[in-house]
Amino acid sequence: MTSQHHIFRADRAEHIGDPEDAFESDRIDWIPLDDIRSLIDKQHIVAGTTLVALLLVLTDRERRT
Repeated sequence: MTSQHHIFRADRAEHIGDPEDAFESDRIDWIPLDDIRSLIDKQHIVAGTTLVALLLVLTDRERRT
């Protein structure tokens, strides 16, 4: 992959409204990190760039505990 992606991680978030641009998303939801691995295993998340970002976050999370 040659495209550049930015990953942001936060310990908390506040929903302030719907996204302004949803042109690249089939669905936008708030998902608890504890549910991510199951969604990947069930192939509900399949985009390569999304998988890379989420697996990085999960790996970092495991390393911190």
